Amino acid sequence: MRVPCFSQVSKLNVGELMGKDFVSVKPDTTITAATKVMKSKGASCVVVGNNKKPVGIVTENDFVVRVLSVGKNPRLTLVKAIMSSPLVHVEPETSILDAIAIMHQKNFSQLPVLQGNRMVGLVRLTDLMRYLVGFFSAHRW
Repeated sequence: MRVPCFSQVSKLNVGELMGKDFVSVKPDTTITAATKVMKSKGASCVVVGNNKKPVGIVTENDFVVRVLSVGKNPRLTLVKAIMSSPLVHVEPETSILDAIAIMHQKNFSQLPVLQGNRMVGLVRLTDLMRYLVGFFSAHRW
């Protein structure tokens, strides 16, 4: 990956760094089923959607805090009962600096990327950090 100068970093968009691999489930999916899908795909979250329109997100932390720690049964609890909604998201044209600010403010480690109402990717804190580490390693001041 070619590392641009700092002024170019501030103009870099989420769409250039986002992953296009993400896991989605329907709102009436049980927690148990959702976690099995996550495990099989190596995912740390699932996007919850109705007819291809994302309406929420559930993370590994949500399973612990909103299900296990309060004694809910994961075989009976549906993802729509614990999902974060409305969905906080960014667009592919969002700058990486704005995405980092949103993630910091909301304490998120990933943000869905939507183009209109369609999910096109997921930007993860690790994607942003990997890029920034490469940038600062190449430009030691």
